[in-house]
Amino acid sequence: MWEARVIVGNIVMNINPRPFKGFYRKEREAILVAISQALSEVLFGVSRYLVHPKTGASADNPDWELLTYFVPDEDDPEIFSEIQPEPTISQKLAGDELPSG
Repeated sequence: MWEARVIVGNIVMNINPRPFKGFYRKEREAILVAISQALSEVLFGVSRYLVHPKTGASADNPDWELLTYFVPDEDDPEIFSEIQPEPTISQKLAGDELPSG
């Protein structure tokens, strides 16, 4: 049996200076998304979301759905098969291109 372990520590994020000790509305959620992005890239090598560098708008990263995963065998739950998802036709056509606009 493989011992799985995820350790998260010493996360430091600088946020904009403010005239009070606290957070703006929805800022906590934004911080959690940023932490999730960083952890996703470190743990799995792919960011969960694509984030526009200027607007901050995000969308699901299609590469996330292409990560391999394992499923147990129907007859023997001790045996696992590695699944490599296939890209959709639109992913194949897009390649590494990002949509403009």
